[in-house]
Amino acid sequence: MPAPGAAVFLDAGNGSPLRATAGTSRAGCVEVVGSGVEGLAGSDVTLKYLAQGLPIWARARMQPSVAGEPGARATLTEQPKLVERRGALRVPVRAIAHVSHDGEAGEFSAVTENVSVSGLLVRTDAPHSVGRELALTFDIGTGPLTMAARVVRADRISDQVASWRLAMAFTAESPQLEAALVELLSVRGMVEGRA
Repeated sequence: MPAPGAAVFLDAGNGSPLRATAGTSRAGCVEVVGSGVEGLAGSDVTLKYLAQGLPIWARARMQPSVAGEPGARATLTEQPKLVERRGALRVPVRAIAHVSHDGEAGEFSAVTENVSVSGLLVRTDAPHSVGRELALTFDIGTGPLTMAARVVRADRISDQVASWRLAMAFTAESPQLEAALVELLSVRGMVEGRA
């Protein structure tokens, strides 16, 4: 079940999933609060969330919340399913990342190839040494995110523009990034049962 306070998406199959926040959970039920969730009472939905960086989907039936409480209750009708079995789902997404060197003047741009809750892969014009810490600001379509990351691999891929591929690991967890990735996956309509 999603952790209390985690971002969740309720997909009723109408192409417009509702973003909500998980509350308390018990015995296959989770309380969810967010704009419009009360209107889903009586509907079957797919509950989408991240657990330890992994995307989880579960079919659920929406019910009214306990009298006087905001939100609604999602009661699972199937066991939650892992959408992808990798350590962290990599989401292919192209975005411009503005990168600054930790503790140094200067900034450069890179293009993201994929993003996960644990890091990202970018292409850039210049090499950077493994272990170097950088600050990145990028937008994957859900608003700007600023993250600190460490270069874990640098590969020369060609003699042309953007000839270096950098694998970078984030140095801290980000609930905002997790929520943005869940939202992006939900909007893209990833196929349930891809595990």
